Amino acid sequence: MQSVQRQFGKLMSKSPGDNAKIAAVLHDYEDADRLLGKIIENTKTLRDAWVAMATSQWAIVKEYEGLYDPIIGASEGHTRPGIATPQLQLDRTFKLSGAYSDLKDELIGEVTAIDSQVIRPATEAREFIQPLRKTIKKRENKRLDYEKSQDKVKKLQKKTGRTPKEEAQLSKVEFEMSCASEEFEVADAHLRDALPPSLKPYLP
Repeated sequence: MQSVQRQFGKLMSKSPGDNAKIAAVLHDYEDADRLLGKIIENTKTLRDAWVAMATSQWAIVKEYEGLYDPIIGASEGHTRPGIATPQLQLDRTFKLSGAYSDLKDELIGEVTAIDSQVIRPATEAREFIQPLRKTIKKRENKRLDYEKSQDKVKKLQKKTGRTPKEEAQLSKVEFEMSCASEEFEVADAHLRDALPPSLKPYLP
């Protein structure tokens, strides 16, 4: 009986670590996840806007080109002769169309680099930190479960003159606390193995 009491005494006095440090690491990971998400979303929006602008400008010029360029045989069968577009205006339109086409191709090439240089690295970084963030979060949840079970045990232990029903309840919550302690230790050990060496000093 004394051995059992000593074991529960160890559980009751055991601290789940420096919670402030773990919370700080979790907060940093969540901040990084949100920041990377915003970078990816905003960069995609910027990329799509540039592509839409270049494509729409080129499409407008192509409409002018189709409007001014004479259609062969269009005047056949009509009594009213067609009026040809002045050559200077045609030349300017074709030149502008070519310039916008080159600009569109160049811009799309630059925009494609955004995918490889910004969006993809940010996505890979986010995918890398997701498992670590979940591991930290799981450890924090197990810590909270353990502390809640500790509080239940303390509350019942402080009560004097417990009834048989309350004694049974105390045994139950002591068992739950023991299980919660083991689960917390497993989650804590997993976190220590998963974190990069540079972040391990943050752990107690």
